Amino acid sequence: MALYENISAQIQEIEILESMFPAENELYWHNKTLYLNAKQFLLDGPPTLDNQIGVNLKFLCFEINFNVIVKIENNEIEKSKDKTYFLKLNVTFPSLYPKEQYPEVFLISNDLPRNKQTALSLSMNNFIVSLDLGSMMILEIVLWLQNNAHKYYVDLSSPQCLKAKISESKSEQFMCLYMHHIYNKEKRKNICYWAEELLLTGFLLPGKPGVVYVEGAAYDIEEYFERLRKLSWKKMTCKLKDVCEKRKFNEFQELSFGSNSSKNYHNDMGKFFTFLKDNNIGYLFKCLFGVES
Repeated sequence: MALYENISAQIQEIEILESMFPAENELYWHNKTLYLNAKQFLLDGPPTLDNQIGVNLKFLCFEINFNVIVKIENNEIEKSKDKTYFLKLNVTFPSLYPKEQYPEVFLISNDLPRNKQTALSLSMNNFIVSLDLGSMMILEIVLWLQNNAHKYYVDLSSPQCLKAKISESKSEQFMCLYMHHIYNKEKRKNICYWAEELLLTGFLLPGKPGVVYVEGAAYDIEEYFERLRKLSWKKMTCKLKDVCEKRKFNEFQELSFGSNSSKNYHNDMGKFFTFLKDNNIGYLFKCLFGVES
């Protein structure tokens, strides 16, 4: 019953968020199928004693993921000139949110330099853990950001902020990682979320083998690598890291090059090589696998 009550509370909160953010690009999904399955789960009614264990096992790994775009608007920004900025929140509802778990929330702003974004994220996380379990936390987080985030956007045109942003843009790197395999859903989610959080672009190729390519500020590349290293891997090797003179990608994406002849999560390497070549990094294929395509 606890799981049913949590999923019910999640759906109620999402419906309120959808009414607050009605435009298509204001609230959008990583995988809307999970949300629709959750609604069907509620329509089926609370699990009976006969099927409760099976239903609980099915949904304990159940996580709804979505993005919310929050408008930050305040006359204090940029010396009392009207200015509007936008924050993106990556939100994950664990299966036992909100009664027993907190939501996972990552904040992304293309306008803030890294130090200000880190400070805002820390303040937001401190606010989250101050909330009472059982409440509609994303609603409260959005309201908190609308009332407080503008403080971090003040003086973005100051010499210090401009210098920080110029420094970040100049010291960029790319890094290419080879994994024996990448299957785990949680790892794949973290690989993508952390890249977005740190403003890195590139791609994840899940399956066997697995490949992660990222480009961005050198400091953030190091932070990203340290986070990945703490996960459990059969094999993870940094094949190449170098100065990135110009980014090859505009976003971070998960790729899929499944082979029709394989049922073991192997990728079609021919399609992968074509993708690399189309993005002017075809040389990475030999670096990764030691052979020409």
